[in-house]
Amino acid sequence: MKTIKLKFENLYQDFKNIFPQYLDFFCNKEKINSVDDSDGAHISFAFCVILFLHGLVDEKKDDELKKAFDFLNLWRLQKIH
Repeated sequence: MKTIKLKFENLYQDFKNIFPQYLDFFCNKEKINSVDDSDGAHISFAFCVILFLHGLVDEKKDDELKKAFDFLNLWRLQKIH
């Protein structure tokens, strides 16, 4: 597995990059919720990623949920160490 160095400033964009097939979803949520690059990752996650994860749960897309939470766990582990 390749090493990835994650930065908080890029967290939302890095998250979107692992799901290129859902970029339209993220763009739509950004537009509806007036989220842009000037907002912090916490805003982007609250108004876009949480809704995305909720949709994956509803649609029982377990592989994609695992991918999302593996990414978030990787970021968490990098913050700790």
